[in-house]
Amino acid sequence: MLNFISLINIIILIYFIITALIYTVLLFGAFPMIVGYFNLKAYTNYEDIVENEDLPPVTVIIPMFNEIGLIKDALLSALNSNYKKFYVLLINDGSTDNSLEFLIEEFKLQEVPVIIDKKIKTKKVKRAFVSNDYLNLMVIDKERGGRGDALNVGVNICFTPYFFSMDADSVIAPTALANLMYEILIRRNGIAVGGSVYILNGCKVHDGKIEQSNLPRSYMAGIQSAEYLRSHLFSRTGWNILGGTMCYSGTATLYNREAVISVGGFDKDNYSQDCEIILNLHRRFREKKKPYTISFNPVAAVWTDVPSTFRAFAKQRDYWRRGLLRSVFSHMIMLFNSNYKIQGLIGFPVFLFLEILGPYVEFTAYFTVGLSYWYGVLNTISALLFIVLAWGFSSFITVANTFIGIITFNRYRRRSDILMMLAFATLETFGFRQYHVLINIYGTFRYAINRMKGKAL
Repeated sequence: MLNFISLINIIILIYFIITALIYTVLLFGAFPMIVGYFNLKAYTNYEDIVENEDLPPVTVIIPMFNEIGLIKDALLSALNSNYKKFYVLLINDGSTDNSLEFLIEEFKLQEVPVIIDKKIKTKKVKRAFVSNDYLNLMVIDKERGGRGDALNVGVNICFTPYFFSMDADSVIAPTALANLMYEILIRRNGIAVGGSVYILNGCKVHDGKIEQSNLPRSYMAGIQSAEYLRSHLFSRTGWNILGGTMCYSGTATLYNREAVISVGGFDKDNYSQDCEIILNLHRRFREKKKPYTISFNPVAAVWTDVPSTFRAFAKQRDYWRRGLLRSVFSHMIMLFNSNYKIQGLIGFPVFLFLEILGPYVEFTAYFTVGLSYWYGVLNTISALLFIVLAWGFSSFITVANTFIGIITFNRYRRRSDILMMLAFATLETFGFRQYHVLINIYGTFRYAINRMKGKAL
């Protein structure tokens, strides 16, 4: 028994060491790229290029379900973009509150007929509206079908070569569209570009404009600020070296429309459409042997509202875990498959190693380390070192990202915000991290049980 526990501890230790090495490589790979993006924006005629009127048009697609409290700022932020040619397409996915009525009055919407090229099968579109105040705004009212179905309706109606997916509880920076379009156009055969996501909670917003980007003071939102900074600023930037990560945020990603249509659009039965569509694009373009590029631009910024209670957070992450599992298992053919090039041999396996296995390994570690200490296999110093390796490195990565952010884009400018970010990076490891692991375990059991019952998730 003791030998078995010791073996498990060694395996877990090796896992944490490999994880630390991977994140270290990503950190050192991301740092010069982030500085490069900053210098490009600060010291070149970059702004003149992205504001060129000859660049292709883009459509901002915003799915909405019962978001009456946040939708005005989301829409206005998109309409305030400094990109020259863009349209905003809001898809009301069968809201049961007064969101649609509010929009009709607030934006002076007028009902019009609409022709839809149904390249992707979706729920029925009931009505279409255009704004008398904003000529580039259209609102679609459709039957309830979920976020993926709403996005597919937007893709069908959209007539521009590129579209940007954005959540109805988010605010996009005026320069974000231009930054993303620049990225996708300079990359040969670009089909998707992700942007950075920050926490909207605590920020001062007026008519869709971030007047002051403050770090949230509440525990739950503040902890997520540290989490988002770690996962977006360095991790996804670092993955540019390896052909792009396997997942971008659904509220901050630009797509080539024809590329998305060619893979069947968004998975309407998946809670993690953002992950599934990127995996699907990687897979299908490799199978068709078509050249493509998927990348990340840390300059493009979107702020999103996050759960502020433990219960709401648990519900969101339970959905995400089940959606992530569905996405990964749907594309397991890529695992260590040389036909999928770097994505099959490195990208997908590493994604599986970090994102899927991580919670299960950590959950197991809590038991085995505790048992080892109880039976005397580990002494107090060894047990503490084990915990420091597992938890401390995550805090180190967040702290490193905070300082990278300070010397570059500096989204959080107040000294108190920086100190709070460092505090949240430390507090994350005590309580929140374990809570998050338990949610992932719960989501896994729900996914397994639902699959045995024949449900999608």
